[in-house]
Amino acid sequence: MEAGHQYQMIVLGVWGSALLFYGFGDTGLTIVVHELGGFETNPIAQTFLQTFGYAGLIFHKMLIIGVLAALWHYFPTVSDLSPDPWRLIIPALATIRGISLVSIHVHNIGVLL
Repeated sequence: MEAGHQYQMIVLGVWGSALLFYGFGDTGLTIVVHELGGFETNPIAQTFLQTFGYAGLIFHKMLIIGVLAALWHYFPTVSDLSPDPWRLIIPALATIRGISLVSIHVHNIGVLL
């Protein structure tokens, strides 16, 4: 397997994990916690939620992911020939944050039930 294809597979995996945990996991479980009587602690997300409901919460998350994707896309590379693996820090941090938020939500759901 050539290095470029291998790097593309890694990029897809890391971004897929970011979308799974940070995008879908955090947003979906935030809605579950909210339905069970919990509340949003992020003041910006809370404003979107109070103003536009769950659609606002989803839009807020899509906006953040869009900004992260733009940062990743325009992150400087070592050269035009090979992507810099340090670019992966952006989706990797979103994945780690997503896993953390999903864990917090699972705990909160357990408390609220």
